Amino acid sequence: MTGIIIITYNIRHDIFAFQMNKIQQHCTDEFKIIVIDNSTETNQIQEYCEEYGIEFHKTSAVTTNDSLSHSFAANVSYQLVKDRFDYLFYLDHDCIPVKDFSVKEILNGNIIAGIAQQKSKLYLWPGCLMIDNDKIDKSLVDFSPSVGLDTGGELHRIIDAYGMNSIGFFDEEICQIPACDEPMYNYYTMICKGTFMHFINASRWNIVKDNETRLNQLFSIAVVK
Repeated sequence: MTGIIIITYNIRHDIFAFQMNKIQQHCTDEFKIIVIDNSTETNQIQEYCEEYGIEFHKTSAVTTNDSLSHSFAANVSYQLVKDRFDYLFYLDHDCIPVKDFSVKEILNGNIIAGIAQQKSKLYLWPGCLMIDNDKIDKSLVDFSPSVGLDTGGELHRIIDAYGMNSIGFFDEEICQIPACDEPMYNYYTMICKGTFMHFINASRWNIVKDNETRLNQLFSIAVVK
């Protein structure tokens, strides 16, 4: 079975509910969703999970550092799920499946798969990350930042341990949002051959002008995909 772990942070309820529906629609594996809510704002996530029988856990990081807060929730979640599932899929709360997918098939024998981040070390972005939980050395799974690296930086140890040939790397296409005047985030990305649409900044962690209008545009694009 596949555990799909969603870490939520101040996400709009309609985007969260849409993501839940799209996972149900498009995931072809036997799966269970686990929601880890690290929000600082009041939301309806827990009520939604209770209504639809989705496993829910609340976390509360003491730090205001985005990377440390995110990694705290991710590391807590891994302790909760590491011995329960054959495969794990970490999916950001603003990363929406728009095509059918199978975590097992996408991994295709690899230990781990995701989007490469290259800074001082090569690591994998934890917002769309698949893990073969039966094959991996669980002691290597650490979502903490490393020196000069964001959340998931310590995942470079998996690449170091297993080598590039055991890692699946997702493609990512950057797409412009039509008629969006905000230059900082006038785009979204399509990941893994167009399977997942990443809204980017849906949790408003970086305040930009007219972000709600931008999110409404993205929501409209996702609905018709």
